[in-house]
This record gives sequence, C-alpha cells and structure tokens, in this order.
Amino acid sequence: MSKVLTTTGAIRAFVTLICATSVHFLSGGAAASQTVNYALIKTGSISQAGGNNQYSAYRIDRIRQKIFSCQATVSNTLQVTGNCSLVTSPRVLSDLNDPTIRAAPFGRGSGGKPNTVWQVDQLTGTTVFCYVVANASKCIDVTPP
Repeated sequence: MSKVLTTTGAIRAFVTLICATSVHFLSGGAAASQTVNYALIKTGSISQAGGNNQYSAYRIDRIRQKIFSCQATVSNTLQVTGNCSLVTSPRVLSDLNDPTIRAAPFGRGSGGKPNTVWQVDQLTGTTVFCYVVANASKCIDVTPP
C-alpha cells in the first residue's frame, strides 16, 4: 500500500534531501560518509499517452541483500502513484551490487531545478518519490514490504 504525503511533507522531504546532499559534500564526500544501507539508481522516465509521465529507479537494500524495481507515475492532474517490486533477475542483481552507488535527484523543471526526486532514508529504508512544482508538491511512499 502506498500513501501520498502532504505538500508540507513534500517540502520537508525535499529540504531533507538538499541538506543530506550538502552534508555529504561538505564532509568530504564518500570517504567521510557513513555506511550506505540503501541506494537508489534512477533508470529514466517515459512520457505516456494522456500527459502522464512514468519514472523508474532501482532501490538497493544492503541490509536485506535485496534489489527492488520502483515505478512512480505522475498524471496530467498531478496525481502521484507508485510501488516497488522485488527484482529476481541474476544479471540485474550482480550489475547493481556496487557499494559506491548514491541517490540523486533527476528531471528538470523551469530554471533547471529538479522537479522529480527519488530518496531513501538511510536509517529506516523509507523510500519516497516526489514531484515538485511551484504551486503543488506531492510525494508518495513506495517503501517495499
């Protein structure tokens, strides 16, 4: 089951991502970072008929030694839906098992600012996809069971 977060939650999630990224760079990057328990690898976006956009990413869970394929869809009315499912392909599992992988925002809105963000909480594993625009921000929790 997935849940849509409020605009306040979306802004809080976005600010958290920016702060975490800033701390990472200010602390000397990967060498000074704590252990990465979870990682996200964006795999792209597809424009669909009717103005919908689908975004995808792989979520790596190093605690449970599992990889999930995550999808999120933003409708033309800014409704956000999504989920993550377990990956069982041996090739994908071996290709994505890299301890240096980091999460990153992607997508570009006006002014070159990111308008879509995948993020994962390193302590809890909570995985969120956010679509951020000037007057409406929506996030969905896609954390796998």
